[in-house]
Amino acid sequence: MLVAFCVFMYGVLTGFSTRFGLYWGAVYVLFVGLLKGLVGVMMTGEVCGVGQCYPISFDFLAVSFLVLSLWVIFLGVWAGLGHLSFGLRIYVGLFNVLMVVLFLFFGVGNFLLFFLFFEGSLLPMFVILGVWGAQPERIFANYYFFLYTIMGGFPLLVFILVGHGDWISGMCLFYYGELIVVESLVFFVLLLAFMCKLPLFGFHLWLPKAHVEAPVGGSIVLAGLLLKLGGFGLLRVVCLMYVESGVFYYLLMAMGVWGMFVCGFLCLRQVDIKSMIAYSSVAHMSLCLSGGVSFLWFGYKGLLMLSLAHGLVSPALFGLGNYMYERIGSRVVLSTGANQHGFYSFSFFFLFFLACNFGFPPSLSFFGELLLYFGLMQWGFFLFLMLGLGMVLMGLVMLKLFVKVFYSIGEGFIIKGGSYREVLLMWLLLVLMFLVSVFLIY
Repeated sequence: MLVAFCVFMYGVLTGFSTRFGLYWGAVYVLFVGLLKGLVGVMMTGEVCGVGQCYPISFDFLAVSFLVLSLWVIFLGVWAGLGHLSFGLRIYVGLFNVLMVVLFLFFGVGNFLLFFLFFEGSLLPMFVILGVWGAQPERIFANYYFFLYTIMGGFPLLVFILVGHGDWISGMCLFYYGELIVVESLVFFVLLLAFMCKLPLFGFHLWLPKAHVEAPVGGSIVLAGLLLKLGGFGLLRVVCLMYVESGVFYYLLMAMGVWGMFVCGFLCLRQVDIKSMIAYSSVAHMSLCLSGGVSFLWFGYKGLLMLSLAHGLVSPALFGLGNYMYERIGSRVVLSTGANQHGFYSFSFFFLFFLACNFGFPPSLSFFGELLLYFGLMQWGFFLFLMLGLGMVLMGLVMLKLFVKVFYSIGEGFIIKGGSYREVLLMWLLLVLMFLVSVFLIY
């Protein structure tokens, strides 16, 4: 593990060009070592099988997200290699920097460093979106991305600086005794950074804009990793506190469930494939937030499983959408009808990942959503009814997207099958989806 990490850092510092094989070979060794450590943690419940070094340590939660990070960044770089006309070394170097930041973010134990690495992940993606985005609108998408991330994280920084050293016990009450309203308000403001990063419905305006304008590698990493930083931070912070009730606490729960329900209807009105997939991501992440703040084991476990599942499914959908755009020249759903001819491999992958996205059993998404439903149904029958309707609605949206793209009325296009690189990319995501499902379910 140590040798692999040293070789990995050597590749980061010395650049791309002739060291590409050595660099990604080290990444592969590091990935295998972390996967071995993850299995050791699951079998023994100890951290020593992974490796621990103060102030950086890795438990089951950190290793799970770190394995996901290494895999998704590798696939993101690989997916973007055939689409760049300039700046290949800088492009790969930015993903290297992002990988190092995520490595430190998932393993750090200090809350101030936790926040710095949490916000530091913004910078590489900000440059990737601004430089390699396709349209001039990428500048406005970057503004939204930067504004929501910075403004949402500012209250968390204030709480960390003010309450450093005793922030968990004293910060939630904020020295106001037993005032439940104030406690729930502080809890709401404290989680703003994670609500913007997930994002929760209402704090989501930056996400569709960023996905539509980002290159394919940026979309894969943005959907597979940066949204999961909010879920990881939510698991780390919420597990250290408890809020009994309060107006803002119930508001937070309602916003999560309502966001899933409303985003289903918003998906029905979208004409852009990437925008539709982005709104489906908002729906799932809003549900994750409600489960995370339920303070129940079902909610925590469901948040973890759905986040990891979404981190594999969503990049695959964005990759497939981009491959279709390259061949057809449009992402408008109505203009891509009857494209099944010569596109059988992609239609299979599209149907598989769409089914995983709306929680078709026995996918990991199904078990994650099921645990979240068990955790949230204890809050009332009306909430459970909204969750059930939202689940059915998301299934209809995904099936409608598949039918519109491949089997709707129209002349269609004569499309050649995917290249070996593209098909192998989808198979890698499919295999990892299966492996993660087996590990986390059984």
